[in-house]
Amino acid sequence: PITYRGIFEDNEAKCLEHLEYVFAKEGDIGAFLAETIRNTDVQIPSKKFWKVARALCDQYGVLLILDEIPIALGRTGKLFAFEHYDIEPDVLCLGKGLGGGIIPQAAIVTRDEYNRFGDVSLGHYTHEKSPLGSIAGLTTFEIIAEENILEKVRKDEAYMCSALSDLQKKHECIGDIRGLGLLWGIELVKDRKTKEKAILDAENVMYDCLKNGLSFKVSAGNVLQLAPALTIERENLQHALDIVDNSLGKIFKN
Repeated sequence: PITYRGIFEDNEAKCLEHLEYVFAKEGDIGAFLAETIRNTDVQIPSKKFWKVARALCDQYGVLLILDEIPIALGRTGKLFAFEHYDIEPDVLCLGKGLGGGIIPQAAIVTRDEYNRFGDVSLGHYTHEKSPLGSIAGLTTFEIIAEENILEKVRKDEAYMCSALSDLQKKHECIGDIRGLGLLWGIELVKDRKTKEKAILDAENVMYDCLKNGLSFKVSAGNVLQLAPALTIERENLQHALDIVDNSLGKIFKN
């Protein structure tokens, strides 16, 4: 579901209604694959949405596969994003942060009951089972625990929420802010009532910030995605927000 500009009036309920319609009508769907929280333009479903979606998958015998490749390992303030929703997937896709941001490493985690074909050589490739990648993954988990990264990210979340709320009050061009942990989206609009996307302005803000030492990407045309390193110090976090603040004032004044 799209939280700020959904295609349905009753956005999440209609999405769930359509999901059940497809499950019931098709009848032979093997799996439902989705991002727990959409990373690019930061779409955050409610707990009710994922609770009902999980129940629908159980009802119709559909496996729930969650893609947490960009957001697991502490990005949202929990080790895995699905923990925010009190659900468990049948299959979980991990990557990116799994190698500590240094070693390319990915994993597919599943329930033991689905591990049925160990005697069949399916899907293997030459460079799998990297010892270096395995050590990087294990060390990443150790550092997250030993350095209390999750607690730090949760504190940063509260700080970001307050700071971005202040920015939204200051800049009329900010239509919506949304985020968890250290994953945040700032949606820029030409008018808050019409929600018309400020696509060109968003691009100009991005390049102005880049000139001043801050790098991020723009998603969905008008959403500034802020996803700093989980180890970022508060001083640097505030400096980044100051750069965004100054760029918004400069670009939208012109």
